[in-house]
Amino acid sequence: MTGKPISRLRWRRVARNLALAAFVVIASAALIVAIHGRNWMARAIATAPNAGKAFAPAPGDDPSSSQCHDIGVDAHLRVNLGDPDPVSLSLYLVEPKGPPRGTVLVLHGIRSDKLWFIGQAQRVAAEGYRVVLPDLRGHGRSSGEWLSYGVREANDLRRLLDDLDHRGLVAGRVGVVGTSYGAAIAIQLAGIDPRVRAVVAVAPFSSLHAVVPDYARHYLPGVAALIPDAFLSAGVAQAGQLGTFDPNAASPLLAIARTTANVLLIHGQADANIPPSHSVVLSVAAPDHTRLILVPGDDHFSIVSDRSAAISRDGMAWLHRWLDTEEPAAATRP
Repeated sequence: MTGKPISRLRWRRVARNLALAAFVVIASAALIVAIHGRNWMARAIATAPNAGKAFAPAPGDDPSSSQCHDIGVDAHLRVNLGDPDPVSLSLYLVEPKGPPRGTVLVLHGIRSDKLWFIGQAQRVAAEGYRVVLPDLRGHGRSSGEWLSYGVREANDLRRLLDDLDHRGLVAGRVGVVGTSYGAAIAIQLAGIDPRVRAVVAVAPFSSLHAVVPDYARHYLPGVAALIPDAFLSAGVAQAGQLGTFDPNAASPLLAIARTTANVLLIHGQADANIPPSHSVVLSVAAPDHTRLILVPGDDHFSIVSDRSAAISRDGMAWLHRWLDTEEPAAATRP
């Protein structure tokens, strides 16, 4: 039995229907990948290293004085900040040999903690300052489910300064030294707390919206060029929804224009994680109270080794210039 041949018109209809079906399948798959990819990106941005971990509000998990001595710090405190945004912060104090000439916060980078910056804290203390070395929200031994890139963290630090001031532990003028994520938070703290008189910001980002595409291009070379800006922007917006913060407010660029603190920006010219253009934009936004140092050859990680002495020499000179008073404050220990 022989069937009738299919007409050319019917072949065209079949081919068109097959093409339409293939398009629907591919488009549906792409949509699913896009949605799940955006969800993954949002969680990667907003989820804190300590998500799901519980930290007792009592100081029972703090090291003894002998343990503090072993790691080169003078005290370990746990400060519990209550409503409207409860958080439990773990911090070290590193004291100068004599009466402190000021108080300096040293802030670590993202997914790091205070232990990595004890050496830097000791160098600052050797210059005569009392150093407060906290684990930022969601890092180290501090509580927190979500990161907000300075929106909550800056307010945490403002409330922390209130608490330490109440204890008599804020001596003289206040400065902040921060690296990367910590540098961006340092600038945002200066934007909301007039007690901060000087900031040394090493490799900060200018805003959350600006840094996410740079990170994507660095960690997904080639692939990132195929990702639309709207997709990245939607991922940042979704991260804000997860962490219940406004991503537009995560902006050192807005903060540096508000603050009257003097900000030293130090950035490696070979930084591919957070390109030096971020610090350039920040310096242009506030030329009357900033100074920019671009370090040739340094990337996002080598800048911390300070082979150029931009941090130890220029950063310390910056603190002395803006924080030193005629008479050092009286020494107070916890």
